[in-house]
Amino acid sequence: MPGKRLRLTLLLGMVGLVFSIHAQPEQVLSGQEDPYEEGLELYHKGQYVHAQKQLDLVAADVYNRNRETRASAEYYAALAAMKLYNGDARDRVEKFADTYELSPLRNQLFLAYANYRFSTKQYREAAAYYEKVDKFRLNEEDLNEYLFKKGYSHLSMEENKQAQKIFFDLKDKNSTYANSAKYYYAHLLYADSNYTEALTNFLPLQEDASFGPLVPYYLAHIYYRLGDYDKLLEVGKDLVNKATPTRAPEIAKLMADAFYNKGQYEDAIEYLELYKEKGGAMRTQDHFQLGYSYYRTGKYRLAIESFNKISRGNEAMQQSAYYHLGDCYLKVGEKQQAITAFKAASEIDASPTVQEDAFFNYGKLVYELSDPYRDAISVLNDFLDYFPESPRVNEVNRYLANLYVTTKDYDKALLAIKRTGLSTPEMKEVYQKVAFYRATEIFNSLKYRAAIDKYEESLQYPINKPVVALSKYWIAEAHYRLEEYDEALEGFEAFRNSPGAFNMTEYNRSLYQTAYTYYKKFDFQNAATHFRNFAREADKKDPRLPDAYLRLADSYLLTGGYLVAADFYGSALKTGTREADYATFQKAECLGLAGKKDQKVAELQSLLKKYPNSIYAEEAQYEIAVTQLQMENYDQAITGFNRFIADHPQSDKVPSSKLQIGLVYSNTDRNAEALAAFQGVVKDYPGTDESIEAVGLARLIYARQNRISDYLDWVDG
Repeated sequence: MPGKRLRLTLLLGMVGLVFSIHAQPEQVLSGQEDPYEEGLELYHKGQYVHAQKQLDLVAADVYNRNRETRASAEYYAALAAMKLYNGDARDRVEKFADTYELSPLRNQLFLAYANYRFSTKQYREAAAYYEKVDKFRLNEEDLNEYLFKKGYSHLSMEENKQAQKIFFDLKDKNSTYANSAKYYYAHLLYADSNYTEALTNFLPLQEDASFGPLVPYYLAHIYYRLGDYDKLLEVGKDLVNKATPTRAPEIAKLMADAFYNKGQYEDAIEYLELYKEKGGAMRTQDHFQLGYSYYRTGKYRLAIESFNKISRGNEAMQQSAYYHLGDCYLKVGEKQQAITAFKAASEIDASPTVQEDAFFNYGKLVYELSDPYRDAISVLNDFLDYFPESPRVNEVNRYLANLYVTTKDYDKALLAIKRTGLSTPEMKEVYQKVAFYRATEIFNSLKYRAAIDKYEESLQYPINKPVVALSKYWIAEAHYRLEEYDEALEGFEAFRNSPGAFNMTEYNRSLYQTAYTYYKKFDFQNAATHFRNFAREADKKDPRLPDAYLRLADSYLLTGGYLVAADFYGSALKTGTREADYATFQKAECLGLAGKKDQKVAELQSLLKKYPNSIYAEEAQYEIAVTQLQMENYDQAITGFNRFIADHPQSDKVPSSKLQIGLVYSNTDRNAEALAAFQGVVKDYPGTDESIEAVGLARLIYARQNRISDYLDWVDG
């Protein structure tokens, strides 16, 4: 995409480098041979395991073998370790290097190990061992391979400077690796924004069998970066049809950008639509380009659709989008929408010229339509304040001369009232109410701190008592929303103590909110008290009542009042709560905690019957079995656990269920079945807590039966 570099892995991944080592089927040699000769023969036949054994014997035979032979044996044994992907390959290499520092094989072994690590894509370790290689002792062919693989290793580790230097040294050599080095060198130049040099190196690769198909993608991006749109279009027109499905969108987008920048808007539309058609994700800038192209070609409805999709971006783009959106709405006769767009453009100062023109169009349309939601007088006066030198000043003044419009713009209303003066009780009451309305407006926009300030401003003139009470209530609500719970509690109390508050609908709500405030403070005793007060005062049809009962029950549960909690969960169920499954489950838990396990089982069974698809159904079924076990109803417990396992085979409680079944068998002296159950847990869930516990429980049974040897055989097996 324009503005983004080609991803490194995207194009590097297209050219695979496969360096694999394949072992041959082993053929064991027969006959008596010298272990050294036999080891070499086995190695060269690909029988690396047997070769390594023979060679290790030779390497260790310090009495009968000379140092050169031992070095050779150890060298080939290390190579065999690499062929076999043995974990000790590196140790063998290091041991050889330490033991035979002057051996000519030392350099070859470093190279072999580096190549081995390269073939397994362990590029960091490969690079480390390439550093150990004395490249001046390599022949030309090995040197070229060494350089390429070392460079590629650095590239894979994102050590681009090192990789770039190596590829530069290799790219122009007479080597099978030259073109690969040139490709990666060019790629690194591109990644480093050196587009001109990258282009110079990519161009010769266009006919290369491996890299030729990739080069046009780079060329397209480079021409885009260099602003050579004609060359980009020349490359892109053919490439966009040949590109893979994943690459076609980016080429189409480059083409669209090129046409857009050349002012060929019809062509820009064609390729932007092609970009979308091929799965490209439209960004803010893309919507702008498409919208502007539609605008310039007179397709205003389509332009509106695109401009309306721009919700963010840099300020200049946003301002231009809003301005042209307003002009589009004007051209299709939708002036109300044009007002909104021009206003938005006028509020951005990225371009003073666009801002002035947008502001004028905004004010003019408000004036023409007598917009009831905006004060045209204020809009036009603001224009004069912002642009006193505008050539449109006289025209604006003519509009102002004809305007006598007022609105419910509370902030401006407050300013007007202040200018009028607050010397009389009547004006103070008006100010009190308008400030209250504005505060409520701010509250509804979720700006709670600002709302508190505005409610406090209303309270500066406490003329109207109901407005005073309501201001106190909403101040408390704002503190609650801000999680300032102590202030909220004080506010709700202040509201309830206000004259006339008791008869307001907000009174009961204040009880509910007070209870919730204590609940949020984890003061569950006070929460329970106030939830009860609310439930007692609330109308039975109050939609908050079911929730109040649930939180009331939760509060008692959290303070240890289990039976009381169970009763209130029952009350919630009677109100028809939408969380009936939760209430039933919690009620059952409370009954269990209170020692009424038979009632707990009954409630849980009721939950499964009434709400089989509940999120609590799985836990309920498990709890039934556990409770039956606690009640020593062993047959029911086994049945329950087996049913749970069958119904929820993927549950994380299945291991525990199987363990519990074994425990029941053990407690009822059904030792064979218990052992089978415990052994099943160990087999199916090795390493888990349940598995460890099962081993211990099985040991107790074996011990009781004097079968410790059988236990040890099982454990060892």
